[in-house]
Amino acid sequence: MTQFRELIERGDVGNLRRALDSEPALANQPIRWFLNQQNESDPLHYVSDCVGQGWLTNGTEGEIAEILLAHGAAIDGTEARESPLIASASLGAEKVSKVLIGAGAQLESISIFGARALHWGAWMGAPSTVNLLVNMALISKRSVLNLVPPHSSGLCMGTDREVPRRREIKSAQPAF
Repeated sequence: MTQFRELIERGDVGNLRRALDSEPALANQPIRWFLNQQNESDPLHYVSDCVGQGWLTNGTEGEIAEILLAHGAAIDGTEARESPLIASASLGAEKVSKVLIGAGAQLESISIFGARALHWGAWMGAPSTVNLLVNMALISKRSVLNLVPPHSSGLCMGTDREVPRRREIKSAQPAF
């Protein structure tokens, strides 16, 4: 699916939508790509891979995520693969995180390192993602600590920084 992959990489929203309209199965068909090794990602995950690698730079990543979801992309990805929300949080794709959180992605999915999206969002310095995750936990009356990996005393891997207070996170929220 090189052509479909390239549509995501270029942020070509119009042609991506047309490709999915004619073949909706593309929304969940794995994308094979190479960066120092062979990789395979679900399309929704690949959007964040492209942002993280600097390939998708035209600001359409949120819209692409919405289009993929509208065409049936699995919001939590494929079993045995990292979830699209973990990908967006760990790769700094905040527009994708916003779409996924708003669409109901599983907030407590765990990555290969035992971290959750909140952990990765804090580690990557993604305040709008962290704010959304904290607010969703508060709305659903879950403890924010349930979103932090059990092995971590705070949100930042490998540091002794304290967990940010909710008002500090909210005040750091950038506009999209």
